[in-house]
Amino acid sequence: LGGSDDAKAPAKDAAAVSKPTAKVSLNKLGQDKIKATVYTTYNNNPQGSVRLQWQAPEGSKCHDTSFPITKYAEKNDKTWATVTVKQGNNFCSGKWTAN
Repeated sequence: LGGSDDAKAPAKDAAAVSKPTAKVSLNKLGQDKIKATVYTTYNNNPQGSVRLQWQAPEGSKCHDTSFPITKYAEKNDKTWATVTVKQGNNFCSGKWTAN
């Protein structure tokens, strides 16, 4: 904050405006699933303020998906989710990402 007016705000107000932070790691599960493990620090933000977004490989004709993460703890909150890389009869090969 370094000298801005925000530095004079009470600590609880400053914490409320901090964005949540998260670390995501991906692991392959079997032939057709990917697991994302997410560690989130909410920084006083409410449940629903963090979403996991799966991004399908470009040109794969597969669909992205996104959903809110349930908040269980304020810091180092661990959540995991999987995505199936086969949608219908289409095998979605390529690079999947999770944000």
